[in-house]
Amino acid sequence: MIVMSKPLPFPAVSNLEEATSLIRALFERISRLEGELEYYKDYHDRHSGNSSQPPSRDRSSRRALEKKLRKKSSRKRGGQGGHQGHRQEAYSPEEVSEYIACTVPEECECGGAVVVNEEGVRHQVADIIIKPYVKEYVREKGCCGCCHRSYLGALPVGVPSGQYGVGVLSLSGLLSSAYRMSTRQIEEFFRDVCGLKISLGTVSNHQGLLSRALAGEYEQIATVSKQESVRYVDETVYYQNDRKGYAWLAAGANSVLLKLDPSRGKKVAKALLQQYHSRVIVTDRYPGYAFIPQARRQICWAHLLRDFRKFSERAGDAGIIGTSLLHATESLFHIWKQWKAAQRPFEELKVRLAPLIQAIEHWLKRGARCAHVPTARSCTKILHLQHALWTFTEVQGVDPTNNLAERCLRGIVIKRKLAFSSRSKRGAHFLERIFSFIQTCKITHINVFHALKNVLHNFFHHRHASIICR
Repeated sequence: MIVMSKPLPFPAVSNLEEATSLIRALFERISRLEGELEYYKDYHDRHSGNSSQPPSRDRSSRRALEKKLRKKSSRKRGGQGGHQGHRQEAYSPEEVSEYIACTVPEECECGGAVVVNEEGVRHQVADIIIKPYVKEYVREKGCCGCCHRSYLGALPVGVPSGQYGVGVLSLSGLLSSAYRMSTRQIEEFFRDVCGLKISLGTVSNHQGLLSRALAGEYEQIATVSKQESVRYVDETVYYQNDRKGYAWLAAGANSVLLKLDPSRGKKVAKALLQQYHSRVIVTDRYPGYAFIPQARRQICWAHLLRDFRKFSERAGDAGIIGTSLLHATESLFHIWKQWKAAQRPFEELKVRLAPLIQAIEHWLKRGARCAHVPTARSCTKILHLQHALWTFTEVQGVDPTNNLAERCLRGIVIKRKLAFSSRSKRGAHFLERIFSFIQTCKITHINVFHALKNVLHNFFHHRHASIICR
């Protein structure tokens, strides 16, 4: 319900000069109100398709409308005809724990003898046996008969001083990070599934110990990250001690580095992106990355696609410009995906994109002259980054989007929604190190659980060999 305020009394005017002045003031006020209305309308119409807003914040009415307008497939659910099937592969003989012979009867029901064939039918049943494996070290105590000095038998090298081994510690770290379980859920998991009685404080202590064990790996990941020829960078909000902070991430072909910091400023970006002059950095249009030379920077086209979709939803000339830019960008992605799938020569990509490059730059220049101020402002800002739009056509191995960094950030974003924030420096260091380690393992196709156990094994043996970044 809209509540209307009482109309203001019309000001009295006595001559043409006063009337002209009044009209000018009213015109300025109307223009200002129209600008405010346009701003709030843009804000109201924001969604995950035309801004950086996550899909979870989209209005339920919009999600229902999208579902209603979505074209329904004529295919039935389930496997489709002609689709290549996937079967569970049998375990190799080395992986089989136990063989059980299932014999046939010696005599058939008709009275004849049953002849056994040489080859039988293999039927495998995989199961998990979860049971604590407890080692008890009996440490002798002794005392000198002369000076009464006490002695205690030393533990073997590599035995943890605590009550839990590398398997429990690795699983505890993974459950709290990769699988995003709360401390209480981890305690219940170990109690109900593994038969281990672990307190909440012990789970927290596991994280601190694992953080110390991963310190060397984190430094090695940071070293490898600086040497990446192409780095995909993004940042997101992550609260620390209930105060707003940021999670910065730099991903490459061989490393993923996460850094938590209270600031979103340029200094943090520079510290994260050391040696950026000789690398290509893929980012969004955030001004904090403006220090990167445009020749060594690639603007994310997935972000630009959302900007152009916002333009297309506006009325008038801005909508026409936005629709043209949107269609051109969709064609750009189509050509790039075709070229990448076909593994064609790199020089062919720029040739195929040349008409689209001209068209996009034409519409951006037209948008910069548009009467719609927000559209003109956005197009002008994009044109200022013109030399950073096409780096992926000049340097081989560069993607036109920042999707790699966003995928690597997804885990910490979900962790933020579930855990809200980190409460201490120790907790922040644990998150930085464990998420960097996990994402680096994933991107280099290394088993995370086995790698974590190896890291802890080296830590308890006081060895400093890197597991993942060799």
